[in-house]
Amino acid sequence: MCAMSGHKTLEALEVLDDRRVEDGWLKLARRRLRNRYADGTVSAEYAADSAWRVGIDAVAVVAWRRRDGGVEVLLREYLRPGIDLRARLDPPVVDAWRPLPLLWEICAGIPEPDEQHADRFAACGARELAEEMGLHVAAADLRALGHGVYPSAGILTEVIHLFAAQVPADAEPAAAAGDGTPFEEAGRTRWWGLEEALAACRAGEIADAKTEVALRRLAEDVSRRGPG
Repeated sequence: MCAMSGHKTLEALEVLDDRRVEDGWLKLARRRLRNRYADGTVSAEYAADSAWRVGIDAVAVVAWRRRDGGVEVLLREYLRPGIDLRARLDPPVVDAWRPLPLLWEICAGIPEPDEQHADRFAACGARELAEEMGLHVAAADLRALGHGVYPSAGILTEVIHLFAAQVPADAEPAAAAGDGTPFEEAGRTRWWGLEEALAACRAGEIADAKTEVALRRLAEDVSRRGPG
């Protein structure tokens, strides 16, 4: 890999001040930092706000089945109040193409305390599939879709760990218990053709980043493994 002209080699971050707000579900660190470089120089001081929450990371699972028409994936609409907030900022950001704060997504959730380790992420994924999609799959049948991804590393500490779960061709989602919050009272569940879903990602009909990454990785995995 070629070195970038004019850029320094980062050696470490120096934390000059670290103030925490940890009294809510979403926690905030307001830090002042300085870069230390390999040549012994340092950068100017700068502010960096970072957020995390209980559980820190998340697990997301794309449930899929193979039918005569090809591969299908199960997505669900989820309520995302942050989208609604965009129109209530000053000045507001008005997205005419998304009138309701609902996004088509794959199943995702936060590991319970006993699931917060790499060898237990699949168990978390299987539990979330049952709770949110009404699909019951053994944790051992979940397949990791590569390394986890940072959804917004400039602000969030979260890594989302991606899995795929193949279900029988005739599998249908049952009534799901949900998590008991209003976040999961609204929204539909629907099977999409995989190519249809990828086209919807390009068109903005599916606008959730983790979902698009998982769908693209699933498409690569299915293609590599063949029709079996």
